[in-house]
Amino acid sequence: MNPELPLMANARPGLLTDLEAILFAAGGPVSSRRAAEVLQLAEAEVENALGVLATRSVGRGVEVVAVAGGWLMRSAPAAAGAVAKWRDVAPIRPSRAALEVLAAVAWRQPITRAEIDALRGVDSAGPLRWLLGHGLVRAVGRRAEIGRPATYGTTDGFLTLLQLPDLGALPSIGEVG
Repeated sequence: MNPELPLMANARPGLLTDLEAILFAAGGPVSSRRAAEVLQLAEAEVENALGVLATRSVGRGVEVVAVAGGWLMRSAPAAAGAVAKWRDVAPIRPSRAALEVLAAVAWRQPITRAEIDALRGVDSAGPLRWLLGHGLVRAVGRRAEIGRPATYGTTDGFLTLLQLPDLGALPSIGEVG
């Protein structure tokens, strides 16, 4: 979908208003497929309309963005300072150790804590606990080996925080190294 395209001429009247309201009320990413089901429309029509909303929101205080396999309405990054002051909350600031663990999980998932420890050369229990508590990482299963260690993967919260549509948008390890 090219977000620069105008809304399709045959789009249902009020579609942009309805989608904007759904995104506002959802509180998390909304897939174009689910929105199409709810509105009883073709997914292509909804995807086009979401692209139009995203284009129209550029440079505004609230923007529509594609993240975590769906679409999300959020405050613009340029307004983050004002929003943080209004809400009187500190932004999430992971430690260097937490960022190292998060990178290991993101690129090697599913991964066990022992594998993370081996990559980093130090114990990762604390940073992993912090990431779990902040909803950036979650347990995704268990390995079929002695001790059945838990494996970890990233969450939609991780994708949303990094403004990624999906894990395929992560750069390769070679691109960052």
